[in-house]
Amino acid sequence: MNPAFEALTGYSSKEAVARLRAFSLRQQAPALYRELWETISIGNVYHNILVNRKKNGELYYVDENISAIRDAAGCITHFVSNGRDLTKRLHLEEQLLQAQKMDAVGGWLEAWRMTSIIC
Repeated sequence: MNPAFEALTGYSSKEAVARLRAFSLRQQAPALYRELWETISIGNVYHNILVNRKKNGELYYVDENISAIRDAAGCITHFVSNGRDLTKRLHLEEQLLQAQKMDAVGGWLEAWRMTSIIC
């Protein structure tokens, strides 16, 4: 864990390590959890967008990459996770889509209004 993780989630490194299994994928479907472990346990890189819950209860979205770390003999000893917070970006994309829908409706209403005036 690092300071960026702590700032994002509200969990201290100590808290996160203590509850890692419950914390890491509480919001995910069991099949996704299984896929993740099957992928990383054979040494492949896992990549997905995951949703988790901050300490304060808010959801956040993270673009996650998880890789195995091997020792000199090639045995997996640890895993490293690198995530990028996508929460703000996804909310902005949602707002943009809503604005585009409203713009399309507004254009349709204006065309209808103009047709009503002409007819």
